[in-house]
Amino acid sequence: MEQRPIYDYNIDLTNENTSHVKLLKMVERDQDVLEIGCATGYMTRFMKETLNCCITVIEIDGVAAGKAEPFCDKLIVGNVEDVDLAGRLGKKKFDVILMADLLEHLQDAHGLLERLKDLLKETGYLLISLPNGAHGSIALELLDGKWEYRSDGLLDRTHLHFYDKEGFTSLLDKTGFLVSRMDRVIIHPRDTEMKTPWDSYPRDITAYIEKVNPEYQTYQFILKVYPATTMGWKKGLEDALIFEKQKKREIEKQFHGMEKELAVLRGAVAGFDGELKKREEEYLQGLNRELARLEVEKAQIHRDYKAELQHVEVEKDEIHGGYRVEIERLKDEAEKHKAQQVADQEHDRKEICRLQLEAGDLKRKESRLFQRIKDFENKKNELLAGIERQTVELESIRSSFVWQLIQKYRTIIDRLMPQGTKRRRLYQLVSLSLVVLFRDGPVQFFKRVAIRIPHYKNTLFSYFHLTPNEDTSLEDKWSPLEFPAFESIEVSIVIPVFNKCKYTFACLKSIVENTTDVSYEVIVVDNASEDATNEMLSKVTNIKVVTNTQNLGFVEACNKGADASRARFILFLNNDTKVTTGWLGAMCAPFNDPNVGIVGAKLIYPDGRLQEAGNIIWQDGTGWNYGRGDNPDLPQYSYLKSVDYCSGACLQIRRDLWTELGGFDRRYAPAYYEDTDLCFAVREKGFKVIFQPEAKIIHYEGISSGTDITKGYKKYQQVNQGKFIEKWQAVLREKHFRGKEDLYLARERGGTKRALVVDHYAPTYDMDSGSLRIFSLMKIFQELGYKVVFWPENRAYDEQYTRDLQRLGIEAQYGDLNFEEYLKENGDHFDIILLSRPHVAVNFIHAAKTLSNARVIYDTVDLHYIREGRKARYEAENAAREWKDLEFFLAHHADDTLVVSDIEKEILDKEGFEGKVSVISNIHTVEPSINSFEKREGLMFIGGFKHLPNEDGMLWFVNAIFPDIQKQIPGIHLDIVGSYPTERINALASDDITVTGYVKDVSPYFEKSRVFVSPLRYGAGVKGKIGQSLGFGLPVVTTHVGAEGMGLTHGRDVLIGETDSEFAEKVVQLYRDRRLWESLSINGRIVIEEKYSPSVMREKLIVLIKGKDGN
Repeated sequence: MEQRPIYDYNIDLTNENTSHVKLLKMVERDQDVLEIGCATGYMTRFMKETLNCCITVIEIDGVAAGKAEPFCDKLIVGNVEDVDLAGRLGKKKFDVILMADLLEHLQDAHGLLERLKDLLKETGYLLISLPNGAHGSIALELLDGKWEYRSDGLLDRTHLHFYDKEGFTSLLDKTGFLVSRMDRVIIHPRDTEMKTPWDSYPRDITAYIEKVNPEYQTYQFILKVYPATTMGWKKGLEDALIFEKQKKREIEKQFHGMEKELAVLRGAVAGFDGELKKREEEYLQGLNRELARLEVEKAQIHRDYKAELQHVEVEKDEIHGGYRVEIERLKDEAEKHKAQQVADQEHDRKEICRLQLEAGDLKRKESRLFQRIKDFENKKNELLAGIERQTVELESIRSSFVWQLIQKYRTIIDRLMPQGTKRRRLYQLVSLSLVVLFRDGPVQFFKRVAIRIPHYKNTLFSYFHLTPNEDTSLEDKWSPLEFPAFESIEVSIVIPVFNKCKYTFACLKSIVENTTDVSYEVIVVDNASEDATNEMLSKVTNIKVVTNTQNLGFVEACNKGADASRARFILFLNNDTKVTTGWLGAMCAPFNDPNVGIVGAKLIYPDGRLQEAGNIIWQDGTGWNYGRGDNPDLPQYSYLKSVDYCSGACLQIRRDLWTELGGFDRRYAPAYYEDTDLCFAVREKGFKVIFQPEAKIIHYEGISSGTDITKGYKKYQQVNQGKFIEKWQAVLREKHFRGKEDLYLARERGGTKRALVVDHYAPTYDMDSGSLRIFSLMKIFQELGYKVVFWPENRAYDEQYTRDLQRLGIEAQYGDLNFEEYLKENGDHFDIILLSRPHVAVNFIHAAKTLSNARVIYDTVDLHYIREGRKARYEAENAAREWKDLEFFLAHHADDTLVVSDIEKEILDKEGFEGKVSVISNIHTVEPSINSFEKREGLMFIGGFKHLPNEDGMLWFVNAIFPDIQKQIPGIHLDIVGSYPTERINALASDDITVTGYVKDVSPYFEKSRVFVSPLRYGAGVKGKIGQSLGFGLPVVTTHVGAEGMGLTHGRDVLIGETDSEFAEKVVQLYRDRRLWESLSINGRIVIEEKYSPSVMREKLIVLIKGKDGN
């Protein structure tokens, strides 16, 4: 473990731009002070010797505390988060509690602040300093893709939290404190310990940081805070007033000083004027003298020039003679050049011969290729002839007596035992039984009979010496297995075993065959097996084997295996399991969330039935395997979720958390309830227990310990249940449900509120802006604490997009489901039902309003009737009155209506919906913009072509505008990017135009293009394509329809052109003007950050929900 640093400083009282000086100036004489984190006591000493304070100190480092002790009235050595403050300090109260650069080192700053309120006197206050997590040097470091911790400073490697101004003020507000003074230590990014090369970055980047982050030079915040009590408010406001008056006096003092300096400068300027006149006269006199001298010099030059002319005439004759020599030399060089030309021609002739030979080779290869094609044709003809022969044979069979007899037999069977009758099912069962009996043998036959006739199950299993889930297909013999060896290990797989050798081998073999995406090690803990386990393990290489001399049970075996591990994660796996493809990568994925402590898998019986999809613990301590015996692929079992606990049959935990908890609690030895207890302990630490449906594990439940709860290890299931209830009774009573009547709520932990979102299909967020919007809204609902269920109108399962929702923890519905039946059963559980798009919402709004008590929100996406009305102007169609009637019907019956722009809100307000309409616009993020103006070229457009305005706009641009642009910028290229291009769009492809179709990662196109064009002639709402381009810093030329509703200004944020020539002119202007391009690039990104970022939309959604709910 890395040694904790000891902080030691010399305080320079003359330097007022330090946190120490600023803090000490807010401590008064003779006060009772509690200093938390005094380090070596450099501030403690000053308060004791200079301010005569009575000081109590809490310091975590014993060595540092020893140095501070001489200046302390009372010293407590320990971690302040663990110290019993009431027990150690008694009833003592303090005037000041000082925490210099402490909060960022704490695991639970919120909890400490809550406890400190009880230690303050009535007029007491906290003094806090903490580094600014939003300092400009950190922003630029992140921009460079770096995050390098250091021994001290802003990125001190011991910091657990990073606070900006909003973060710590929110923390103080939640813990009941108010800030009376906020001072700052100002250090420019170039002058910090990071030595940020501020001036070497492009000015648009640093200007953007200065614009959006006023605190970019704030290195530390210095705070004086009071509890939010009546006295605290009084003292805080008085102190704030004093502080502001001090600041005012300082400013006035600085102002008077500047006035004095200005007077001095004015006097100096007057003196300079006199000196300037004097020097001007001297300069003019010197200039006249210089002119006279130059006249004399000019006469001398004339005389010298005549003499030089005579000399040149003589030299001219000599030069003519030299020319003749040079001409002869040039003739010689010409001869040599001619000879070189002859040599080059000979080289070219030989090269032509070589190419002719290569051409001959190519012709021969072509001949061989045609021969192969001919051979394939012959084979094809042979196959066709074979098919013809087989057809003839088939016809012969069909006309044979035996076939006709079989057909008559089938006709009789259909007549006597029609499909769907009990007689037919009995006939099929007897036929199938005979097949199984002769194919698989009597053991498998009677096992299947036992599963279908539970009354005789135990008798048959006992007779044939079978366990309920035993797989008779497992290999009785084994072959050598070789596991991969990794230098760096991500996961340690711990497998405790006792006998059942063939199951252990099957488990190990499945790991080798199905684990390729994560580095791992396997640790087998052999609990003194009595069968051939030891012999089998000797044939397996690159695994660790921990051998116990006696059977220690599951709990001790797992703890010993974990002790032998070395990876970041520990995964416990039963030996009676088989893993499936991609299982380990799926188990690791949820740990990307730092709040996840444990991940469990989906357990499936060998016959394909679900064994469990996360487990529930009721208030009485009994467990419930959610989904047991059901179809494992149903929607309710197929999304990531937080649960009470997951089975230890396949359970993964962070190593540091395992170590902190001390492993499985030994009170549950030898087995049972240890996994449940571990999950409860992890949740008590503030971490989540996650069910991961993508990790599918086949589990032969009962192989290791049997199923009889009256004997063997299985009897401890009842014994340990009592121990578990005794340990966790308070948690069970307060945080768990009574029983299966609450199954719908108990199956998932977390969200206390529920939102049901309906759209036409799983959102294709990388194809169209409407899908991206609904996808983003669902994520914001999750951030606000909602459990989200998504209902696609087509009820289809999409391998990519449905699974993406499930990975986010959204319960996506699919399959043979009925919305009304679903709401009849579950409607009372939903707080919000959001219906997206009018043609979808109309099919669901009646059920939503009548079968639930939820607030129904209708999301227009855009006002379709506005779009269709504009379309008419260009295609001579009537404006779609039907759309208007439909949208007004939905807005009338919904509790709230969402639109994407203020313009659409104003339209609906005027139509009588005022008070029911809210603006939740499209959601975009500001992306990195790397390439400069000079490194870009070409135009681009992006949009899905199922949306007809996109097709219309591109056809108009290519046919009427692009030719004019090409005349002015020859060779310019256009990329048309977007899903589902129509035939008319595909027909636009040429040497100058690329039609890409769907592109998964569009960022390279935004990074290489110089101008984005959005030539929309009709449509409504906010245009996602424009927001996306502005977020990438790619300037846009569009129409008024395209810019509508986004708050964009022509010439500042975008360029706007309406006619063919005007649009072309704007594109050419922007393409050539670097300064205009850079200005639009920066301003466009600012618009996205300030109006369309996820954080902005999140706040608007909060206002919408709180405004109606009042909570």
